[in-house]
Amino acid sequence: AQLVSLKPPRILKGNSIFEFDNHLNGAKLSPFFSKDFIHIPLAKTEEYLHKFVTPLVAKNLVDAEGFTIQTVPNLPLAVLKITESTRNNQLSIFETKLPDESPSLELLFELHFEYSEFHFRSGHSASTIRMELGEESLKFLRVERNIELENQIVSAFQNWKLPINGSVIKLEYRKAIDWINAHYEKIEQLGVELRIETKDSRNRKLFVGTCSISMEIVEGNDWFDVKGQAIFGNYSVPIILILRHIRQNMPEIRLANGEYALIPQVWFDEYQLLSEICIFEGDRLSVRKHHCVIANNLKASGNNTLTLKDKLSKFLQLETKELYDLPFQFNGELRNYQLAGYQWLRLLDELGFGGCLADDMGLGKTIQTLCLLQWMKEQNRGTSLLIVPTSLVYNWQIETQKFCPEMNVYLYTGKNRSVDDSSFRNADLVIATYSVLRRDIDNLRTFPFHYLILDEAQAIKNPQSALNQACLELKANRFLTLTGTPVENSLSDLWSQIHFANRNMLGNVNHFMQIAKQPDKIQYFRQVINPFVLRRLKSAVLPDLPEKSIFVQYCDMTPAQLDAYRHIRNSYREQLLVNSDVQKGGSTFQLLEGLLRMRQCANHPVLADRDYTEDSGKFEMVCHKLEEVIREGNKVLVFSSFVEHLKLYKNYLDTQQIAYCYLDGSTKDRQHEVETFQNSSDHQVFLLSLKAGGTGLNLTRAGYVFLLDPWWNPAAEAQAFDRAHRIGQKNKVFVYKFISRNSIEEKIIKLQEEKIELFHSIIDAEQDITKQFNREELLGLLV
Repeated sequence: AQLVSLKPPRILKGNSIFEFDNHLNGAKLSPFFSKDFIHIPLAKTEEYLHKFVTPLVAKNLVDAEGFTIQTVPNLPLAVLKITESTRNNQLSIFETKLPDESPSLELLFELHFEYSEFHFRSGHSASTIRMELGEESLKFLRVERNIELENQIVSAFQNWKLPINGSVIKLEYRKAIDWINAHYEKIEQLGVELRIETKDSRNRKLFVGTCSISMEIVEGNDWFDVKGQAIFGNYSVPIILILRHIRQNMPEIRLANGEYALIPQVWFDEYQLLSEICIFEGDRLSVRKHHCVIANNLKASGNNTLTLKDKLSKFLQLETKELYDLPFQFNGELRNYQLAGYQWLRLLDELGFGGCLADDMGLGKTIQTLCLLQWMKEQNRGTSLLIVPTSLVYNWQIETQKFCPEMNVYLYTGKNRSVDDSSFRNADLVIATYSVLRRDIDNLRTFPFHYLILDEAQAIKNPQSALNQACLELKANRFLTLTGTPVENSLSDLWSQIHFANRNMLGNVNHFMQIAKQPDKIQYFRQVINPFVLRRLKSAVLPDLPEKSIFVQYCDMTPAQLDAYRHIRNSYREQLLVNSDVQKGGSTFQLLEGLLRMRQCANHPVLADRDYTEDSGKFEMVCHKLEEVIREGNKVLVFSSFVEHLKLYKNYLDTQQIAYCYLDGSTKDRQHEVETFQNSSDHQVFLLSLKAGGTGLNLTRAGYVFLLDPWWNPAAEAQAFDRAHRIGQKNKVFVYKFISRNSIEEKIIKLQEEKIELFHSIIDAEQDITKQFNREELLGLLV
């Protein structure tokens, strides 16, 4: 043979040409064609073998004589090497109290392939031949990498979200251990060996392997019994120990063989709330029954089983129709949705749960609650306590007399109230105010009430407030909150009410606030809360509503307002008593002026006295109701016979930056105000004077009408709220008449009922008002 070219090297032998790969330098072959042998000086022998012979053996088929070439099997051992990495001189993972406290602690992942003595990092090339030169022997070890098998293993790790080919992957400690345990079986099945190196100075061994958890939840009388276990490899750990570690945020747990296992983060996420609500009693683990939704939700994971009785199953599925009869002595009729509300309240009571009745304003939270309380009376359940704002005491008293005339009601209010519970221990219902509760909590906290009910329960929205804490100190068998706005400002508002109704149902408030803000947790907490909150919007129950619903909202005057009212009343009453001839014009004028000033003062004393600087009970009540309507997204017409009265609310709305429409006798572009209210979703309030807005308007977008002061003629009032209700419109209208207690307004309401015809004539000719009254009736208006 002869060498015929160097680049590429070609050899001619006989009639055939043999070509080498381009990477071989043909000059290195020249000596083999010109000499019988090549002499290598002893000092250069090892260099020659490394630089010339080794590359030839690595990439070519060499027929060896005088030395041996050994081929290593090409089935590698795949090794996932995991080493600990710390920054800023962090301690070992076993020398820190909690891995979570060492955010710089990481685990490094590297994938290696071992072919006997040859080790290759995934995605990297390296020498595939090794020379072993001894005094009497020469041996070359060579390997052909199984690239196809290596790629299959790399691809599997990529599918498991660990793109490890050719790179070192860093994972935070907990995520790394969770990933290892979650994929441990798959890694074993793939034939990959795990090698973990830590810097543990105490020689503690870290467990890695498969782990699983199972739980059984069984309904008892007042609780759930919780049993189960967690499995780490071949070792079992009781579920009570796992939940205790989760509750205390201790992720490491010691196994029977001395190894330390890390509780998976997914278990922390799934069982964190359960760990907070569990009751640990020795080796027994239980959960209060009002946490049934949490227990039911755990069933969905597939690792847990849940056994429920029929009533609780119906409650969770919201199947509450026609389970219970109405009380015999209830003097009222419930609409369909109110009957459903009563059924829900009864089911809550039977299961021992608390709840939140959160219907829209005007849908009848009061009548539903009174129906429940009447049933409690007929079952001799004992004394219930109702806590209300001061302004609502009288309304509850009136409604109770109307619907439950046989109920024994005790008003625990006023300066002269008895602080001894002997005065109300035989009552069916005790009504107290939030302000009284704060002052008398020491007297009330020990009495065993049956039901404890909070009306306008947003009053306890601040979990840290003294009022909230006072409410939580009261003792009762059942708890109920009533509110049209379960969430006013933040989720803590709702937490406070749910926590009051069912203690610790949502866990710690800080944990709840943190978790509930996560988008993926909102739906979860909605499911947890949903069975315990009954909220019907007005739009959802329209078929059950009458065309118009009229409510009388009584308002207590503030002390300063009451003093101002009495001063005006007494002044004009004395003038009337001095002048016995009430038919004279002067007396008539004084009478009309007195009635006018008393009506103004019942609204707000500043209308009668510009120097008045105190507050008004009615003004505060109306503002509260306005805010409630606005939060519901509804619209409201606000009527008053006094323009100056409307301007007070105009100033208030301006201060609160609430958009509104306004119409009185001085309004020039009436149509613009009407169209804005009808068409703009931003303008939810329309302030109207009686004379300017009582006729000629179609304001069909309003669902509420507020009558700020009663008028002599009931027909004028009807004409006002007919502005909102027109034949053919879809809205059902709620009309609220705001009446100041112990004022001329109460007498007007009473006389409206007794002398309708008389008031028609008064409106037609107010100057003849004295002709329609005798002396005793006139004095009665000024009492």
